[in-house]
Amino acid sequence: LSLNGTNYVNNLGLTVPSGATLTVNGLTGNLGAVTLSGTGSSLSLNGTNYVNNLGLTVPSGATLTLNGTWTNPLGQSITATGATLNLGNSTNAWSNSGTITETNTTVNLGGNFTQASLGTFNQTGGTVNITGTLSGNLTLSAATGSWNLSGGTLWNSTVNESGGAVLVGTNSGGYLNGVTVNGTLDLSQVSNASMTVYNGLVLNGTLLLGNTSGTTYGRINFGDSADAAGSLTGTGTVLFGGNGSNYLYNGANQIGVGGILAIGPNIMIHGKFGAIYNTYVNGSIINQGTINADTSGGTISFGNATGTLTNQGTIEATNGAKLSCGSSVTVNNPGNLSSSGSSTISVGGNLLGNTQNIGSRSEEHTSELQSRQY
Repeated sequence: LSLNGTNYVNNLGLTVPSGATLTVNGLTGNLGAVTLSGTGSSLSLNGTNYVNNLGLTVPSGATLTLNGTWTNPLGQSITATGATLNLGNSTNAWSNSGTITETNTTVNLGGNFTQASLGTFNQTGGTVNITGTLSGNLTLSAATGSWNLSGGTLWNSTVNESGGAVLVGTNSGGYLNGVTVNGTLDLSQVSNASMTVYNGLVLNGTLLLGNTSGTTYGRINFGDSADAAGSLTGTGTVLFGGNGSNYLYNGANQIGVGGILAIGPNIMIHGKFGAIYNTYVNGSIINQGTINADTSGGTISFGNATGTLTNQGTIEATNGAKLSCGSSVTVNNPGNLSSSGSSTISVGGNLLGNTQNIGSRSEEHTSELQSRQY
């Protein structure tokens, strides 16, 4: 059942029995009495500046959706147990000055909000998904648990983590716009977990791309066809897991500075299987950090014959692993390429820059690259 109107006011109360669905559009003013009575009941409310003046309770198996612009005022509560709670949609702002309490509930945070506007948010179990735009800082702790970025955006945010809580990537994707992560960015929980970065990522912790067993893979993209790649800086580590579909890629398609993904001097990229590459021919990757294929039997690929690659840091292979450069690489002082023991570096094009051009090399010819400083 749908009720559609303009400036709709609920004077007589709304009741949604088990298994029923009710959608109300055009709400304004005080919401009034609302009851969801059982499993399978679903209530969707939408309007402008409406107020939850009498509280809302969502029982097990029920779904409550609050769209539009709304407030939960001081002294009022939204309580959900074993339910689904959808808060906000589109670009609409909402706020909570009262209390939101979830127990074993899936909470989807949509619309435009800040962690401060979320207010008092009591959590016991359950799952929190960011599906809208969270502006400003995000603090995750043992009390909040880990949150999932599920198609949503963190905007100009610093993420601070403690107590084992982390920001988790999902296969619904998500966006980081001007974000600093002080902790773990986990793209290892499900396959095809992905994020797109705009205006650079400052990583002071660990970015996990896929799990170590190889049953999942993760991908992170810097920029897109219309937006600059930016940079990956900070003092962090990118760890590739055991699946060959782990990617870190430059998605920019701009000529000049906008097409450059710069990997900062204090960034370490390592692990078993992963690829670092440009999506478009205008893309360029400049490595000032360390890329180390360091897990036995694994391969890290740097480049895929698209765009340009420049090494101003360290590219190395250790512990019996292989590092494969899929195209020509320009090595600028103090750039270093080295391998040790049974590890190998292969170059699919030319070594350029401050070194002699030794032409195309395949794996069996890589002994010449061992421990050479350029």
